[in-house]
Amino acid sequence: MSAQFHLAWMHQEGMGVEQNYEQAVYWYEQSSDSGNIVATNNLADKYEHGLGVEQDLDRAFALYSMAAGQVIAADLSLGRMYLEGRGVEKNLELAKSHLEKVVMVK
Repeated sequence: MSAQFHLAWMHQEGMGVEQNYEQAVYWYEQSSDSGNIVATNNLADKYEHGLGVEQDLDRAFALYSMAAGQVIAADLSLGRMYLEGRGVEKNLELAKSHLEKVVMVK
């Protein structure tokens, strides 16, 4: 994990610094741009929930899609989005596909 990722996490959780989602987003973006796929997933979460940025489900979906298959939390989030029709057209087949990846992890 990069130092940028850890700085993002510290700001997100308020560990040693005041909790600041805007700073978390900044550092997750930097880390994601450097190829950290976990940071990409965490950035997607901020866009999905509007933490530190304006809520943008399209951006969240795009970022989760980049991390899917590599970060199990991304598949869980995509499965939920498809299941609920949250930011995407409801699609039970795609929801099942993503959620099966989650339960197959050992």
